Amino acid sequence: MKLNKNGWQVKSLSEVAEIVTGGTPSTAIKEYWENGNVPWLNSGELNQGIVTSSSNYITQLGLKNSVAKLLPPDTILIALTGATTGRVGYLTFEACANQSVTGILPSANHDPKFLYYFLQTLRVNILKIAWGGAQKHINQKFVKELKIPLPPLPIQKQIAEILEKADEAKQKRKEANKLTDEFLQSVFIEMFGDPVKNPKGWERKKILDLISKIENENPLSFPAKEYDYIDISSIDNVLKTIIEIKKINGKNAPSRARQLVKCNDVLVSTVRPNLNAVTIVKENFSNPIASTGFCILRANSKFVVPEYLFQITKQSFFIEILSQMAKGASYPAVTDVQIIEIEISVPPLSLQQQFAELVNKTEALKEKQKQSELELENLFQSLMQRAFKGELVLN
Repeated sequence: MKLNKNGWQVKSLSEVAEIVTGGTPSTAIKEYWENGNVPWLNSGELNQGIVTSSSNYITQLGLKNSVAKLLPPDTILIALTGATTGRVGYLTFEACANQSVTGILPSANHDPKFLYYFLQTLRVNILKIAWGGAQKHINQKFVKELKIPLPPLPIQKQIAEILEKADEAKQKRKEANKLTDEFLQSVFIEMFGDPVKNPKGWERKKILDLISKIENENPLSFPAKEYDYIDISSIDNVLKTIIEIKKINGKNAPSRARQLVKCNDVLVSTVRPNLNAVTIVKENFSNPIASTGFCILRANSKFVVPEYLFQITKQSFFIEILSQMAKGASYPAVTDVQIIEIEISVPPLSLQQQFAELVNKTEALKEKQKQSELELENLFQSLMQRAFKGELVLN
C-alpha cells in the first residue's frame, strides 16, 4: 500500500469511485430537447464551482436514447476539453452532462467535498500535461489514473469543513458582483421599461440600423504575435462576463479564431445550446479575437451606446428569439443576418448615455470588488496547499 509523507494512502481515482463520462442526445431530433426537464450540463457550467443550476435541459426520451447518464448529487465533475479543461465542479442536484464532462460518483471511500477541493489543486499541472494544440484536452482514462491522497474519512471531513468555510467567504464576495448586476437590471427596467411591452413607446429599429458595419476584419491568417482568444467556454453565462481566455499565437490560431474584436463590441453566441452566452469586450484584453461562433455587434454611437445594446442582448426575450430561430441538424444555429434583423426599442440617446454612466460607475465598483476577491482567492489557494500537505491543525 502506497503512503505519502503524512501516512495517508495514495490511490488512483478509479480505485476510489466509479467514473463516468457524459453524452449528447442527437440535436437533429427535437423530441430529445423541446420542453425537456432533465438538467444537461456542458463544461462551461463547471465555472460555477458548486454547480447549483443548469442552462440546458433534455427530455426523458433524449436521456433514454443517448449515452448521457444521470449523475446523483455529490458527484464531482471534471471538464475534459477547451478553456475549461481540468475545471472541477461539485454537483448539488441530479443531472446529466455532455461528453466534455466526466463525473466521479459518490462512494463510501471518500468525502465528496474533500475530493472537490483536492482536485482543484491539480488543475495547473493538468493543463501543463493535457494534450492538443489550441484546444487542450484530457480523457476519462486520464481522470481515472489521477493519484489522490486518502486520509481516514474523519480527517477528510475535517479538512473539507475548514476549506468549505474559507470557500464560503470567497463566494460571498462573488455574490456581490451578481447583486450589482441585478441592481443594473432593475435600473434598466426603471429607465426604459419592459423591452418587450415597450410601455414608454420608444421607437423600434432593427439592430442592423444601430450598428457599424465591420469590414475587412476576418483575415485568413494572423501575424506571429500573441492574441487573447474568446470562445463560448470563456463566458460566465450567469454574469455574462469573460472569465477565462486562451493566449494563442497568430500562426497557430484555431480555425474558428477568425474575428478581430474591439473594446465595447457586444458578442452574441450563434450556436445552440449556448445562445445565452453573450458578453461585452472590455479594454483589458490584448489583441482580442473571437470565435466565429459569435455575432459581433459594434454600436454606432449616433444611435445607441454599447452598454444599452449589451443589456438588451442579455434579456430573456432576446435569447428566446434566438432559440426559436435556431435551425440545423448537428449544431442548430442562427445567422448573423437573423440577429441583426431583430427589432429592439431605442430610447433617446441622452437617456442611454445616463444609463451608460451608471454602468461605468458600477463597473468601477466591481473592479474594487474584484481586487478583494483576488486577495481572498490567493488566501484560499494557500490554505488548500497547506491542508493537503497535512499542515492544518486537526483536533
